[in-house]
Amino acid sequence: MLSQKATLLLCLLLSCLATNAQELFPVSMGQLAATSGAATDDLSGWFDNPAATGRMEHPGMHLFGASPFVAPGWGSSSLIAGLPSGKNVLVLAAHTRGASYFNETSVRLGSARALNERLRLGLHVGLRAQRADNYEPEYLLEAGMGLQVRLFGSWRAGAAVMGLPGFVLDRYPAPALHFGLTGAVEEGLQLNFSIAQSEVFGLDWRAGLAWQVQPALVLTAGLRHAGIAQPSLGLGWLLHRKWSLWLATQYHPRLGWTPGIELRFGQR
Repeated sequence: MLSQKATLLLCLLLSCLATNAQELFPVSMGQLAATSGAATDDLSGWFDNPAATGRMEHPGMHLFGASPFVAPGWGSSSLIAGLPSGKNVLVLAAHTRGASYFNETSVRLGSARALNERLRLGLHVGLRAQRADNYEPEYLLEAGMGLQVRLFGSWRAGAAVMGLPGFVLDRYPAPALHFGLTGAVEEGLQLNFSIAQSEVFGLDWRAGLAWQVQPALVLTAGLRHAGIAQPSLGLGWLLHRKWSLWLATQYHPRLGWTPGIELRFGQR
């Protein structure tokens, strides 16, 4: 077991790494398993592209939590819910990450709609609060917008600009560009590829597979690279009707395993 001083030192190291390695704190199971991105539909891809929910027909909810084994005091959690309303889908999301002495929390409200059979448009606005011991809280505006387009069959492409206030305010959160491609390579086997580029986090790409072994069981495997390659594995299974449970873990060469769990309602 690590001593308290060693654990504190590691947590401080993590806080420094977090400013340069977004992958340490994924905000959803899809990101942890590298199976979501700017082209992923439904709530799974909303944190990468607010257009992801453009074709949701029924209410849905995801509740996610993750924490590294080596630093149990650190972690990430999120709650996201979508509600179809007329031609639009309204989304409310809350996310927090960090530890008791340093953390940030954000609340976002978004809307998406299908413009036609091929094109979806979405946007979000929100507020982020950063808190650290012995410092006054700092509040930052968040906003983003994105598009998704159906290419052929089940294949879709997506693009989004996140951190829009950074263009005007010239401060963190800096603008970030997200691009993605997803589709079925064969029946029951879904491929996802996503890449993001921002001034703060640099190049961050993900590639993942989701294999539906049985109607109630899905296996996932992925690889994320944002300065360091990080493989991930996961699974999800249907609990009862529209409820499903998802487990995944991601390996960091220096920080070890980060397991996560997510409960979904309304997921197809």
